[in-house]
Amino acid sequence: MSLQKKFFPNLIYLSLFFLVAYGFSYIFIGSFHSQANAEDLSLCAAPLHKGLINSTIDILRKYDGRYFTNLLHGLNPLAFGFITGYKWTTIFTSIFGVFSLFFFLSGLVPLANRLKLLLFSALFFVCNYSLSSSLAHQLFWMVSSFVYSYSWYFWLIWLGTLFRWNREKKPGWRIFLFVLSHLFLIAAVGINEIFLLLHAFSLIALYVYFYKQNRENILAFQSIFITGIFSIIFFLSQPGISIRFGSFETLRPENYYSLIFLKSLNHQGKEWLRMSTQGLVMLSMSYLAMVLFKKFYQDFALKMGKAKLFLTLFLVLFGLYLSSFAFYIPMGHEEFLPIRIFSTLNFGFQLAFIIFIPSIILAILPEKYLASKTKMAFSLFAVLSLITFLHFGNNNIHNIRYDFESGKLKLFSEQMSHRYLLIEQAKNTQLCWKKAIVPPLQNIPYSIYSPPDIQENKAAFYWNNAYEIYFQIDEISLEGDSIGDAQYVMQNL
Repeated sequence: MSLQKKFFPNLIYLSLFFLVAYGFSYIFIGSFHSQANAEDLSLCAAPLHKGLINSTIDILRKYDGRYFTNLLHGLNPLAFGFITGYKWTTIFTSIFGVFSLFFFLSGLVPLANRLKLLLFSALFFVCNYSLSSSLAHQLFWMVSSFVYSYSWYFWLIWLGTLFRWNREKKPGWRIFLFVLSHLFLIAAVGINEIFLLLHAFSLIALYVYFYKQNRENILAFQSIFITGIFSIIFFLSQPGISIRFGSFETLRPENYYSLIFLKSLNHQGKEWLRMSTQGLVMLSMSYLAMVLFKKFYQDFALKMGKAKLFLTLFLVLFGLYLSSFAFYIPMGHEEFLPIRIFSTLNFGFQLAFIIFIPSIILAILPEKYLASKTKMAFSLFAVLSLITFLHFGNNNIHNIRYDFESGKLKLFSEQMSHRYLLIEQAKNTQLCWKKAIVPPLQNIPYSIYSPPDIQENKAAFYWNNAYEIYFQIDEISLEGDSIGDAQYVMQNL
């Protein structure tokens, strides 16, 4: 009995702690070697040289409705000219993600042990990062992470704040949490158009909850509801959205909408097939969640019932699929698999799994499978499965470890440092035309870096221009280029 009650649970917790430490050690190593790409520089150059407010208004007028994302472009090290501080942004993003999930779960399960919640939140991110369709988009590419990761983080923090406000009895704290609920909701809505549907569904579902089960707070919640609706309207009403949408109009054939529907199914099928090969990771994590927070999941299963659990899970997954059309409607003419979209959708799929699957397990499994010895055996199997996958499997953290041990990350950092040195030297020259000639990047570690970057002979001139504007030089080219800025302009008149 002592072995079951003390030694075995402690062994599980210790194993999970080392699993999390192992995963995050390589996440931090990858972050330390992460580097800005050309789009990072492009979007941070405007707030650096024009100011935060002017740059935000300009991009809302010309490109999109992401008002809070555009503010974030001016609130990071690059926007203050601190390019070597880029790595700290990715480190912050990984920590911020764990905090947001912990804040959400501790609001959802207020009686649970805080250390268990923190440990599980970190475990979730280790698994999510390892399974991500594109960890570079999700974490190491800063402006991409603002769109595809921070959208989840602020949604989770908004809900965590709302849960706390709903339970809080002290008037002072209630007012404080009430104000924060508005602010976090406004921020969450202004990040990513893919999430507008999620925010609308969340507000409607919460309104129904307050109307049916918590009438005493519904009047106050109506203020939050109205704030959310107006934030969505403000996002959609920005002129940049119609300009960007209209720019693709000529690329759309007559049967465009049926084509993008079929394309979305094809892409989703490929992604689910990829994820299914690693389904044991999600099942293991869901089982460990059930063991760690069994009381919450038992109550949730009893309250919902089997039918409602399955139906709600289906609706959540279907809603996430529908959200992808915020990408496919304007951008469906492109043939590539949008891995950046699936990196953020898969976060939602995995989050839905850890919320609903443990309750489904408790609802359908016979009690004999939940006995102490059986639970111990399954828990041990789940932990060993995660350890095996993380260390030996084909996953993102394994790829970072390989690039680190092979010296690829170090070489990449040295190449980028050399590039910045050459640019600085060109900038400080006394010549009238300040031109930097830099070597092309070699042996790029795609585990932590994704283009765009400068291309040969200015094949994508705007990325050269991003460097030129950010560093305030007249021209940048790759070694061996036969086309300068003047020739490029003449050829494209």
